[in-house]
Amino acid sequence: ALDVADGNNGTFPAATYAPGMVGDSFSFDGVDDAVFIGDPANLRITGGITLDAWIDPQDISEGQAGMIVAKWAGSTGNPAIGSDAYELLIAKQGGVIQLVGGIGNGVDSDNSGVVGGTITPGVWTHVAMTYDGANGSNLLYVNGQQVASRTRMGGIHSSNINVYIGRRDSMISPLYFNGRVDEVEIFNRVLAAGEIADIYDAGSAGKCPIPTPTPTPTPTPTPMADLVVTKTDSADPVTEGDQFTYTITVHNNGPNIGTGVTVTDTLPMLSSFFDITYDLNRPAGDQPLQTTARI
Repeated sequence: ALDVADGNNGTFPAATYAPGMVGDSFSFDGVDDAVFIGDPANLRITGGITLDAWIDPQDISEGQAGMIVAKWAGSTGNPAIGSDAYELLIAKQGGVIQLVGGIGNGVDSDNSGVVGGTITPGVWTHVAMTYDGANGSNLLYVNGQQVASRTRMGGIHSSNINVYIGRRDSMISPLYFNGRVDEVEIFNRVLAAGEIADIYDAGSAGKCPIPTPTPTPTPTPTPMADLVVTKTDSADPVTEGDQFTYTITVHNNGPNIGTGVTVTDTLPMLSSFFDITYDLNRPAGDQPLQTTARI
C-alpha cells in the first residue's frame, strides 16, 4: 500500500484489492483484514487534522462498528485515554449506519465522539472529519456536506499507538471494517469546507491521480559536415621554369551537406599561379581542385 504524498506506506498481508472509486481499493472482509501503517512521526498530529476516504461498506448489525482509519486503542479506562489520538469509523444505531469521529486529548475518554450523516451499504460514499485543536471545532462531512459538529477542547494527544486502515490498534476490540476503502488521507491541517467538497466532486478522477510523464523531446540534430582535405603534386622534384600541378581533394564524410566551404592553399615561395580547374564529374563527396603553378 503506497503513500504517494509522504511515504507512509502500509502493509496488508490479509487484505486484497478490488475495483475502487479511483482505480483499485482495499477490500476488507470484516474479520481480520487491515492495512498497517505504524507510528511515523508525521502522523503524531496534535493540532489541526483532517481524515477523509471513500468507503463502500457492507451492511452491519445494530450496534456494530467498522473502523475506516484510526490511531486509536479504544479500550476502556485510563490506559486508553493515554493512547487514543484520532479515529474515523461507521456505526449502526437505530437501524442507520452513521459516520463517527473521535478525538483523544489524553485527559478524558471520547467514547461517544461526534456522530452524523447516513451511510448507505453497497454505495461509494465520501466521508471526512476535521478537528481544530485551537478552538475545539470538530466537524463531520458526508459526500461533501457537513453533517455534524461539536466542540472538543484539549487538542490531540501525541500517541505512540499504530495507525491502521480498516481497524484500530486493539486486540480486544479491533472493529474490523467490512467492505471497500479507497483514497484514505490524513492531513496535518483543517481542510476548509470548500476543499472537502472539491475532493468529493473530483469523484473517480481522484485527488492524487498518477501523473502522466512528460515525454522527453527528441533533440534536433545539429547539421554537421566532416571534411577531409588532401593535397598531392604531379611532379617531384621540379626544375626551374617547369609547370607542376597540385591536386586538392575535399571529401565530405557527412552526415550533412557541407555549405559555404572555402579552401585556401598558399603556393610555395618563388612559384607563381598559372590556372585552376574544377572537376564536376567526381563522385559526390570528392571535389578536387587542380591548381597549376610555375616556378
